[in-house]
Amino acid sequence: MFDNFHNVLNIDLSNFISSNVKYMYRMFYGCMYLTSLNLDNFDTSSVTNMGFTFHYCRSLRNLNLRILHLLQIWHICSVILVIYM
Repeated sequence: MFDNFHNVLNIDLSNFISSNVKYMYRMFYGCMYLTSLNLDNFDTSSVTNMGFTFHYCRSLRNLNLRILHLLQIWHICSVILVIYM
């Protein structure tokens, strides 16, 4: 989705409806200058592939993964592949 967005510094997906997302493969791959990523309320319960999701995000300093379902942080029980996440 944001694969190789080299010049993006901040991404706010806090209002992004993600309950049907199955593949996060390379979602932020290569976002070399991304410093801040807000994933509050990002629903990952349907995701099966998170491979290379944050690979080459070398400048990422602020990753907000606020609690989604009361006591669960990033519900990832469906995830099968997380290589180079």
